[in-house]
Amino acid sequence: PAGGTPLPLETRGLDSRGRAVAPEGAPAALPSGETEAALSTIFRELLGVAVGVNDNFFESGGHSLLAMRLIAAISDRLRVELPLISVFEAPSIRGLAARVVAQHAESVPAPAKIPRLPRGPAPEPAT
Repeated sequence: PAGGTPLPLETRGLDSRGRAVAPEGAPAALPSGETEAALSTIFRELLGVAVGVNDNFFESGGHSLLAMRLIAAISDRLRVELPLISVFEAPSIRGLAARVVAQHAESVPAPAKIPRLPRGPAPEPAT
């Protein structure tokens, strides 16, 4: 809002634009770790408001089209491909961060085995 005037609250804990508002005095959970911090930035950019790591994307003003943009931003910035359903199944920063970390763990290839070479004298060349 212009001039820093707070939006009027409705009785359901939403502001006049339908965005969830934490009860007065209730601190929002802060991000812990790089993945949560990156997701927090993405949420803030898409929703236009800062949200806690446990806040629901949809209750904070998100909708299906923003969810698609969220998945695209996660792909661009965190280099992980999540299906769109992830936002509906885990709509918080913390929930999506767990999926991003799990996806990264799955995508890291195991180191290749180095073949063991036989020991002993080198074989004589065939004549």
